[in-house]
Amino acid sequence: MTITARLKKYWCDFAIHLFDIEMTGTVIAEVAVVSPQNNTVLGQKVVNGTFTESRQIALDGAFEGVLNGALGEFVRTFSRDPTLLDALRRVAPKPASGG
Repeated sequence: MTITARLKKYWCDFAIHLFDIEMTGTVIAEVAVVSPQNNTVLGQKVVNGTFTESRQIALDGAFEGVLNGALGEFVRTFSRDPTLLDALRRVAPKPASGG
């Protein structure tokens, strides 16, 4: 099986408030599960991961941290999506029954 992810958006933004900086990271990709036998797409979906946190100071590491958080949310969303899980089940090898 092949899982492809076509990145559509990988972005970080911030909003300055009176006492903090609100940072938001976003990862959006089109994920597809492809059958290895005939390259048929068994399931595909646009998956979104967004992460927001507030900080007192926003240096380079802050942007990286927020984007890593967004990537974590993206993986969580992907791993729980019923359409993609169903496609993965259809391709997964069946366990050998034996005694």
